[in-house]
Amino acid sequence: MFHIMSDFPDDVLAVRATGKVSAQDYNAILVPAVEARLKAGHRPLKVLIHMGEDFEGYQAGAMVEDARLGFQHLKEWGRIAVVTDVAWIRDMTNLFRVFLKQPVKVFFNADFAQAKTWISQDDAKVQAAE
Repeated sequence: MFHIMSDFPDDVLAVRATGKVSAQDYNAILVPAVEARLKAGHRPLKVLIHMGEDFEGYQAGAMVEDARLGFQHLKEWGRIAVVTDVAWIRDMTNLFRVFLKQPVKVFFNADFAQAKTWISQDDAKVQAAE
């Protein structure tokens, strides 16, 4: 399931994934949240996704929905932070980030505060620091 996290700037969609994520979770929670942020003019939309200790994985249909959502808004994404200790998600994120123009960083769960700071910063500050 997805949970939208608060205490982030409006141009950041922060999501926590728990349990087993399904295609229905994308359609009922994540897609409407993305659409609402984009409709409010938050472009590029920065995203933080946190898959912590209580994350159990994805159902097959969820992976399809993830790809669909990603490609549908490919030009509207800003920076992306993935926070997880799950090795295959870290590996897949690092593999696919070479195909994206947007900066993508992978953080361990212990580094959640660092991920939050990075994703919340203004783009100009991040570019100056990197």
